[in-house]
Amino acid sequence: MGPIGVYVCSSTSACLSLLVLIIFVLNITVTTMAEELVPSIGAIASLLLTNKTSQMQVGYFLVIPNMVLSLGAILLIYLYEHTAYTHRREQERPTEDAPKEIMMY
Repeated sequence: MGPIGVYVCSSTSACLSLLVLIIFVLNITVTTMAEELVPSIGAIASLLLTNKTSQMQVGYFLVIPNMVLSLGAILLIYLYEHTAYTHRREQERPTEDAPKEIMMY
């Protein structure tokens, strides 16, 4: 897949994870969809709800390690590519560090 593919997949995963976190929190706090959904079910339409609360459980918080690991993969690939590029550049010019007498012959 190469480093570009890992960059694309990991950055897409991290961005979508952040988007999911934001949209879910906005959906829970701003809208009243969760409170309106339960009484709208046909069999329990006459249900009267009190103490309406919505909570974020474990599945929501498992998105955070996914985002962190995606960003970690991007950082790891970047550091590997940077090290490989630096090593390649050092191998291309081995005579720069040589003494001048050796370079003259």
